[in-house]
Amino acid sequence: MVRLLGRRAIAGYLTTPVYSAFHRWLGRGAAFRPMQEAWQAGDRQAATELVPDRVIEELFVIGDRTACIDKIEAYRRAGVTVPVLAFLPTALEPRELAERNIAAVTELAPG
Repeated sequence: MVRLLGRRAIAGYLTTPVYSAFHRWLGRGAAFRPMQEAWQAGDRQAATELVPDRVIEELFVIGDRTACIDKIEAYRRAGVTVPVLAFLPTALEPRELAERNIAAVTELAPG
């Protein structure tokens, strides 16, 4: 689920000129080129499928509690002073989504 939502988010955002240029500057130009070419050709489904797994893992915090905390701490060590978590919607029912988000925040709260 996370990879599917991550692919959709990446394809939708990182094909825009500003984000595309930023990620080329970061060195992801070659990784994103097939996705961007498919998007520019109008093939949104192919573009979404062409988002590399490696990029999803670089841009999203995915995994169990330890893996997520390690990733957030890596951001902090790199200079992020206030990490802001934006949870992907993994439930259709608003109450279930709220419960999942509360559980995730609770799980990731400092010990």
